[in-house]
Amino acid sequence: MTLKTLKSAVAVAGVAVAAIAAESCGKHSEVPIEFDTRVDSIGYMMPFIDNDTVFAAAKYSVVWPERIGRDDLGAMRDSLLAYTFGQPDAKDFSDAARRFMLDGVYSMREEADSAFTHIKVPYDTANNADNKNFAYVVSEVTLLTPNILVIKIDNYQYSYGSAHGMQSERFMNYSIADSKMLTADNIFKPGNEQAILDLINAQAKVSYPEEGALFAEPIKSLGSVQLEADNVVFIYQPYDVAPYSTGIVRIPVNRYDLQRFLSPETVRALSQNE
Repeated sequence: MTLKTLKSAVAVAGVAVAAIAAESCGKHSEVPIEFDTRVDSIGYMMPFIDNDTVFAAAKYSVVWPERIGRDDLGAMRDSLLAYTFGQPDAKDFSDAARRFMLDGVYSMREEADSAFTHIKVPYDTANNADNKNFAYVVSEVTLLTPNILVIKIDNYQYSYGSAHGMQSERFMNYSIADSKMLTADNIFKPGNEQAILDLINAQAKVSYPEEGALFAEPIKSLGSVQLEADNVVFIYQPYDVAPYSTGIVRIPVNRYDLQRFLSPETVRALSQNE
């Protein structure tokens, strides 16, 4: 597998340059923020499966943080590998990417007989086939300030013979201010889940007013959380709170409506003035 790496000092120049400039008085001022954009694609052919030939195509284009001040990025990278490639036990990026690129092949192995083989073919050959397993993952920086980094990860998987593929949209919120991951478990002060769910359900009626767009019962979990400058967005995957036809459900709640529920770490991460 050939890994094409596009190295840049900033992944999103307009945002990142401003963030680095704003760091001049901060704890990370002497070291810039650096990312790689890592890109690869691959194709395989698997003959003799149910008297047919099946292909597997996979590709990724993801951002990879190389350096953020003096922070130890080990925990962030472990989470990023789990969110991006679904490989929480991978030893490093190359290992996780290799497993991801072969998932479409290995998923067919149990159904195949002793004649199972897989042969590398051009990506376009596999991708353009009707009978195929297909996977892609794309990630990008959506928010970058001196105090917080947010990375969006879009993932899509289609398995041969399925009625449709499955997509997911997840976010990794990393507090540069505190060198820690921010998730639904620690973004908010404990004991406030029902009050937050009340705000989510009220906003859901505004964001998705069409009948049948969401399931009838109230939303009962916080889902995946994206931190924005002015909103906290609650994201639900297909079938979590809505039919597949609705797709990814995104419910933004104004940050200031949630301010009393935010943990001190979240307030620091979202501060533009520290």
